[in-house]
Amino acid sequence: MENAIDVWNDLKERFSQADLVRIAELQQEIHALKQDSRTVTEFYSDLKLLWEE
Repeated sequence: MENAIDVWNDLKERFSQADLVRIAELQQEIHALKQDSRTVTEFYSDLKLLWEE
């Protein structure tokens, strides 16, 4: 790598790919989330944590 812009571009490429994977994982977790025995408040809190990530 020749200069700082090359380093930043490399980092951007590496982390943007990981972000896409994490986004897909989060979407799966959100779709699979069930209330089960949790209260509505507990369920919403768990769902909100996933949304905010």
